[in-house]
Amino acid sequence: MPPDQKKGSGILVFSNLWTWKIPFRGVRVRMNAASIEPGASYEGEVTGLFTAGETVHQEPGSMVIVGLGNQEAVVNGLKGKVRLSFGFKETNRKLKMAIGSWQVLLKDGKVVVKPGGPRHPRTMIGLNDKDILLVTVDGRQKGWSMGMTSYEQAELLQELGCTEGCNIDGGGSTTAWFLGKCMNRPSDKTGMRPNANCILVIE
Repeated sequence: MPPDQKKGSGILVFSNLWTWKIPFRGVRVRMNAASIEPGASYEGEVTGLFTAGETVHQEPGSMVIVGLGNQEAVVNGLKGKVRLSFGFKETNRKLKMAIGSWQVLLKDGKVVVKPGGPRHPRTMIGLNDKDILLVTVDGRQKGWSMGMTSYEQAELLQELGCTEGCNIDGGGSTTAWFLGKCMNRPSDKTGMRPNANCILVIE
């Protein structure tokens, strides 16, 4: 991100693997690679402006760059050749996919969040040297469950034997789906949300 990055601002890159409509303006770019990898840099050329509500062209190398907040004018003003660099600390690993998260809860077996805070439905992931645990906690439902604080999440992952763990969103998005069935009680009155991303375990 640019050094003058402000809260609510950012730069998004959508590849041709993204098939849904994008609700932001931006620019279309033709890159010199069919896919992108963490830690690498790529060159491309701006082919035109992108209108909100359109989709990414499906040809390999087609991308859309979107600027939000104070980066909108920067991105929409791009012309000619561009260079994209994707910084990532774990550059020694060949990643196929990554998902963002909220705060880290456990690090080297120690709780790294402070006590207190509100209780909400929670989705979290924990791991040790043998197992990966996907955990959901219902909340915002009086008489059933009010949820957990971040500190309580960390304690739960500790009790389950995890040494590392992080909070993955939560709230009304917290959903546990197994073999075609929702296994928890999502907090929204309308039921399950149409979540934009998820973690899948596929046999």
